[in-house]
Amino acid sequence: MGLQFHARLEKPISGVHPRPRPGISLKLHGERIRGINWNVRHDDILNGVEVGFVRNWHEKIWTNTDADKHIVDINGDVKNTDLFSMIRFAFDRWNIEDPKNQTRLGDL
Repeated sequence: MGLQFHARLEKPISGVHPRPRPGISLKLHGERIRGINWNVRHDDILNGVEVGFVRNWHEKIWTNTDADKHIVDINGDVKNTDLFSMIRFAFDRWNIEDPKNQTRLGDL
């Protein structure tokens, strides 16, 4: 399978904060080409040069020179952070049709 969509939410550990947040990725032949996740701080690398950093929610975007090191701040776009809301958010952002809404020719 060439293109794979992954969504994960690690199990929380009782009494430990912050609680785990969802992570979403789109992989092509095993290499992440898109990703959405949360981190306290994440460095942004573009064309091999560190150009800044992003706090909290960010999207990883694959480039030829930097692989998945280039990131974009998406804090203003993220509304609900539960796993299923984040999956819908990724589907909308990456223009992926929700498998539940797909109609196949044989289904008509």
